[in-house]
Amino acid sequence: MREKEVPVRHDLLFQQLGSYLGLVLIVFSLPLVMALALEHADLGTALLLFVACFTIPPFAAYLWAFFFVKTVSYKLTGRGIEVSQGIVFRVQKTVPYSKITEVVLVEGPFERMLGIKSIRVFSRSSYSRPAVVLRGLKDPEKVRDEILSRLK
Repeated sequence: MREKEVPVRHDLLFQQLGSYLGLVLIVFSLPLVMALALEHADLGTALLLFVACFTIPPFAAYLWAFFFVKTVSYKLTGRGIEVSQGIVFRVQKTVPYSKITEVVLVEGPFERMLGIKSIRVFSRSSYSRPAVVLRGLKDPEKVRDEILSRLK
């Protein structure tokens, strides 16, 4: 079987990751900001901290997502699915077709809003967690069908 590069919609993957991370960072920083705001009786300082909570974390999340999505690549090879990603730590993972037990097409709420889907690939060694997740795909149904055809 020949090697096939899987096209990734980096723009949609960027929006998805940035949205997830921005929301998580806001939720985790809000209690800290509220505690600092309550400690300072000055309304101007409290307002500044509150605004910082809703601007800095999303900006940091989108900045990280911007660089991260440029490192993501998926490849269907003769041996299996190769996933490569990472900014600081580069992770290259191969899941052999012989180990794949299930291929699931997933569309969560953020993905539904963006009009994209993810593919979760389970293997015998991954148990309840997917061995790899292919996010931000241009044509996920076609990629899923290609993976399933290579399993036979």
